[in-house]
Amino acid sequence: MMPKPSIDIILPVYNEERDLTKSALKLRRFLRSYLANFKWCIYIVDNASSDATSEIGHILADQFYDVKYVRLEQRGRGCAIRCAWLNSIADIVCYMDVDLSTELEALVPLVDSIAKENYDLATGSRLVFGARVKRSLKRDMLSRGY
Repeated sequence: MMPKPSIDIILPVYNEERDLTKSALKLRRFLRSYLANFKWCIYIVDNASSDATSEIGHILADQFYDVKYVRLEQRGRGCAIRCAWLNSIADIVCYMDVDLSTELEALVPLVDSIAKENYDLATGSRLVFGARVKRSLKRDMLSRGY
């Protein structure tokens, strides 16, 4: 029997005490249902939060074997992703915003394109043709700029 492919899902966070528990638990439920054929782990990577994010991250990691918490003393999503990806030994690595603003169902074909179709890289975007997204003009401009 072949071992299950592994996936690390990175949640970069900064002062996310309001959303972290709800989002991590929702993501965990989704992964258990839709990516059960994979060995997955959620990594909460904290970018020097000054609120209760650190305490919440530790509680989640203590409560669930498939949730890990890492604190960095540097701010920046790019720093969090880089650190997590460079230290990962998983077959597949990905990240998503803690607000889970993208439908979680979109993760399955993204992962399958790497795991089953042998692509080296897969990306999702709200800006591709056919994407169904409703956002304010301000949020759209910020996203495009980022």
